[in-house]
Amino acid sequence: MNTLYLLFLATLAIQGNTDIRSLLALRDLDETPAVIDLSEARINEYTFPKPAHAGMSHFAANTIPQYIFFRSPYQRIILPIGITTIENGAFSGAEITTVDIPEGVTTIGDYAFYGCTNLTSVSLPSTLRHIGTAAFAGCTSLPALDLSKTAVTDIPDRCFSGAEQLEFLRLPLKIESVGTQAFSGTGIKSLSLPNVTKLAPYALTDMPRLEQVILNKDARYAEGTLMNNASLSVVSGAPANLPPLFAANCVILSPSGIIENSSTLGEYAFANSRADQLILAPSVNYIAKGTFSGTSALSIIYADALLSSTPDIDPEAFQGVDPADITLHVAENHEEAWRMHPVWSLFNISSETIVGVDTITADTDSDGLDITLAGNTLLISASSPITSASIFSIDGRLITTLPDGSDYIEYPLDQIEDHILIIQAATPNSQKTTKILK
Repeated sequence: MNTLYLLFLATLAIQGNTDIRSLLALRDLDETPAVIDLSEARINEYTFPKPAHAGMSHFAANTIPQYIFFRSPYQRIILPIGITTIENGAFSGAEITTVDIPEGVTTIGDYAFYGCTNLTSVSLPSTLRHIGTAAFAGCTSLPALDLSKTAVTDIPDRCFSGAEQLEFLRLPLKIESVGTQAFSGTGIKSLSLPNVTKLAPYALTDMPRLEQVILNKDARYAEGTLMNNASLSVVSGAPANLPPLFAANCVILSPSGIIENSSTLGEYAFANSRADQLILAPSVNYIAKGTFSGTSALSIIYADALLSSTPDIDPEAFQGVDPADITLHVAENHEEAWRMHPVWSLFNISSETIVGVDTITADTDSDGLDITLAGNTLLISASSPITSASIFSIDGRLITTLPDGSDYIEYPLDQIEDHILIIQAATPNSQKTTKILK
């Protein structure tokens, strides 16, 4: 085996040819050093006459075997230069704080670093092509991870689930698929997945700090894509046919900006949203059961752009909401088509023109959020920083997003041709939607 063991203070260095036997011996040390240095070791294959570890007898060369460092007490393990594979669970539950994965490694197996609660730093090589299921799940102290230079194209199920401190994650632009609950429980605030072609069920759910996401509208979507993201406010690249539970329980997300190009709104797609107004674009032709279930703050639906084209709607599309309490604003001279519809007729149908500035709804006014019009200039002010502000057309088309971060926005409307606009603005403690006629 020709293995050389060198102990320098808190570091144990293993050099030369070695194999599974040396790695197993590390588990039985009477005194455990802080660092295991394998950088000058070469891992050869070895076969025991009978299973000796994890039910296996044969161990391949250039491989960190599965569960070999399971719950190991070492703070740092410096890996050999020549390895190509880190097998399933290799470091799961270990106390390591830092790991540098060398160039040449192509595969990190399932649960490889699962539950490494002290892990704060990981470097990944450009040669990496595959990351396994839940590989970094439960790494509760990991603040950042950079995959941007790797060759990874798929983020598997629960890959980073429960990594609650993970806020900064750089992904390759070529990411093509995202598995179930891939980022659930993380601290990620923004995700960009413009080239993703497949999103598994509940792919981007349960991300409490996620504020914005960029998707590919032509990807294959499954149910619950963005479900349970309480901080989510900006979504681009949503598909034309929204799947069931698409953004259910995303309480501050406004559906209007998402459905501006949508045709089918799936079951419970926006259930329990706190949206106070809804703009139906001409593309909407079907609203499924429970799509807007529990939207108790909803007070007005703008359907002006549909003229007399009433979308098909399930009788239970607005479960838990009394349609008589919601104004359905339609285009003048097109009221009759809506009043003849068996479901839309239950709403408070109106075509009355609102002139000037009309506040549709507002949350708590603790931040003094105010939207006004001075001549042809939009003014938005607040007593705390404005976190988001957008201008929509009456048919739900996003015209522009205004710069945020200050407590005062002044925006000229001369270049906007639309005469009726919907303004949405929010601060940390307040949100307001206003309709203006300029």
